Amino acid sequence: MKNTLLKIGIAVSPFLFLLTGVVGKVQAEPYGWSPQVDFSNQGPPTCTDAKPKAPILYQPNHPLLQKAKGKGQIRLQWVRVPGASNYSVFYGLTPKNYIYSSPDVGNTDNFTVGYLANKVYYFAVTAKAGCAGSKHSNEWAGRPGAGGVVLAAAGFKPVKKTTAPAKVTQPTVLQPTQTPSVKGVQTQNVQPTTYQAPQYNPPVAPPAAVPVTPKPKGFWETLLSILFGK
Repeated sequence: MKNTLLKIGIAVSPFLFLLTGVVGKVQAEPYGWSPQVDFSNQGPPTCTDAKPKAPILYQPNHPLLQKAKGKGQIRLQWVRVPGASNYSVFYGLTPKNYIYSSPDVGNTDNFTVGYLANKVYYFAVTAKAGCAGSKHSNEWAGRPGAGGVVLAAAGFKPVKKTTAPAKVTQPTVLQPTQTPSVKGVQTQNVQPTTYQAPQYNPPVAPPAAVPVTPKPKGFWETLLSILFGK
């Protein structure tokens, strides 16, 4: 019996040695390390796709557009944006305050919003191209019901009464006057004046200069000039 246990121990000991080495190697690896997975040192991911333009939303329940058939529904339709591959619908109970949304409704130009109460809702749509989203579209308001109640866009006041345009009177054409109305102007027998060349007068020479004889000095002036040399 002892020989049998000894043989089993000798046979099992190499496997225990290998298993201990593998466990020690796994425990020696740093926590959280994984090749080509840990990108924490590169910051958050960023989107480099170009943002698409905002779509144009049509008036909900418009007479020329297809209406929602179910109760508590409003059908929305919009103009597709070039390059966009997905759209999202936003709506709420007050203008520009979208507390509900239906994101990623697909590459389509319409969507039916359901389970709505008999209240006024304000709707807008955004487009998405890759990872980049557009701004909200123009806003329209509507109330679900039988056939849908059409409301104008936020801030729009519809015209209640149409006034007929005023009649345009034709302007009076005035005939040109035949004679001048300015007094004292004569238009008959007017002869043109002839041109007369100006006459040339040569310059006159100035008179010759007359020499001035100095005045003789008196007695006192002669005496002062001798004494003081002046």
